[in-house]
Amino acid sequence: MYRYLLIISFLIVSLHSQDKISGYQESDQKLKFTFQPAEFNLARLTDDINLKKLSYYDESRPGELALPSKSLFVAIPPGAEVTVDFRIIEKRIEDFNPSLNPEASLTRDTTIKLNFEPTAVMSNRKSNVIEILGYFEMKGVRVVHLKFNQYDYNFSSAKLEIISKIEFNLTSNKPVINYNSGIVFSDESRKLFSGMLVNPEAINKFSSVVAASDTTGNWIDYSASYIKIGVAKDGIYRVFGSDLHGMGVNLTEIQPTTLQLFKKGSQQDIFVFDGSDSRFDANDYIEFLGERNMGSADYRTPNAYGVPYNEYYDRFTDTTVYWISWNRSSGKRVTTAPQTLGISADTLKTYTELVHQEQDRSYLNFDGNLVRKELPYFYENKTFYWQNINAPTALASSSYTFSLSELDNSDSVRFYSRIASGASSNATGSHSLVLQVGNNFPTYDSSSLDRYGRIVLSGAAAGSLFCKRE
Repeated sequence: MYRYLLIISFLIVSLHSQDKISGYQESDQKLKFTFQPAEFNLARLTDDINLKKLSYYDESRPGELALPSKSLFVAIPPGAEVTVDFRIIEKRIEDFNPSLNPEASLTRDTTIKLNFEPTAVMSNRKSNVIEILGYFEMKGVRVVHLKFNQYDYNFSSAKLEIISKIEFNLTSNKPVINYNSGIVFSDESRKLFSGMLVNPEAINKFSSVVAASDTTGNWIDYSASYIKIGVAKDGIYRVFGSDLHGMGVNLTEIQPTTLQLFKKGSQQDIFVFDGSDSRFDANDYIEFLGERNMGSADYRTPNAYGVPYNEYYDRFTDTTVYWISWNRSSGKRVTTAPQTLGISADTLKTYTELVHQEQDRSYLNFDGNLVRKELPYFYENKTFYWQNINAPTALASSSYTFSLSELDNSDSVRFYSRIASGASSNATGSHSLVLQVGNNFPTYDSSSLDRYGRIVLSGAAAGSLFCKRE
């Protein structure tokens, strides 16, 4: 078992320093605030190129009016969606013909030229003052992303409308109440939210447990410390307080109820023994089910053209990484059974066993396109293989022997064989395949396979068939 102490850095983003938010209020299902945006340095259509280069422009939208917008991020109740109304408090109208966004082009391999006189892309449609671009979760806080269009140009009158003060009213489909279940934010997290959100003071009220399915990295608290554990074999693992202490963790700071274990961004159920004294001492421990890192869950499904081979084992490592954290929010726990179980509780009659015969022995790539074959991607048949079945002029077969024990005669035995074509003189119908059990039993599956194709043959037979052959 490998353990590492990881200190993760954090990133702070900020709103424009001259933007001003005031009058933030909450009531029932509404959020209200006033926004006074800073103004951009805009160029006129008739200005010279040097002045246009020093003014606002967006080369990703060539030919459109060079008028910027602003993004606003607002914390909202967990799982909520909002509608937005507004009231313009201050605005002015100017005789102003804005310049156009330049068109970018490459003149050499690394030289970009900006053409500030591109073909105009005009639209008479009046832009919406506010748009909802979407929602996302950040450190357990739901955030709505708003786009505010501060400028609007009227082509018929050749006048520019500029909003200098506006009031927004957000109506949520969830009540504006306290949803916090014990999450405590660090000073670094508060700095992050303060530089980003319209209402950073609302994070305490709207914070909730991060979704267990989050594997995007949003689950990471960049201000927290983590213990990294590597597991390369399925089993039950224990991490003692003494282990954490050896990694430099101060055990007196740990609240046992907040201990959490993450795997690929998903929080796992764990058992925590703390002696029922609400302290995590050197002899206390965390117990969890650790699993070896495997490949694709769809390893029995043939992959399509241009898609990586579905591996049974992970292509790069057998080690699954788990992360231990604490003092963030209450952790997930396993359900414990009563101390005394009745005699009738030992009712486990059968279990399922998987016997995997395949071994990764040879790294090969079967592809008719020599150039594509050398690309650094794991397409189609570029993977590890076990054995070859060669049939240059006649029928050929390969047999694989396996043993079964404690077989339930009332159940069936299911078997699968994954095959890939490595070569053939025929492009289509290159191989005729059959899957049998023993020499005197029927064919359970059959198919043809094209050159460089992939297929999985499968079948099922009664368990009694295999018992007779012991």
